[in-house]
Amino acid sequence: MLLVAPLVSVPLYETLWDRIHGSKRLTDEDEWVWQIEVMQKLPIHFLATEVGFYTIHFAMHSWPPLYQHVHKIHHRFQAPTAMTSVYAHPLEFLVGNLLPIYLGPIMTNAHPLTSYF
Repeated sequence: MLLVAPLVSVPLYETLWDRIHGSKRLTDEDEWVWQIEVMQKLPIHFLATEVGFYTIHFAMHSWPPLYQHVHKIHHRFQAPTAMTSVYAHPLEFLVGNLLPIYLGPIMTNAHPLTSYF
């Protein structure tokens, strides 16, 4: 996962964000209007993360080929520890763990300061 996040997912999601919002994407130079960012956008980020993670995780348990080849790796551990929550196939990590986190900021075109939350 140390290589997947910085080398694959971050460039992929940053490219996706740029393609969706183009020149209208907020940058560090733009003013951070906390009333809009915190009161309107941040709740959408939380909702997108929860719904996205739940939906993808449910799909991984519901579709046998996806479970057998991708998600089953996560269930190798029998004891519930913190490590088992992030132990995943690279595809699951990219789509199931990181995509839901990026969805809210991408959908709302969040200011970078808001995205850090």
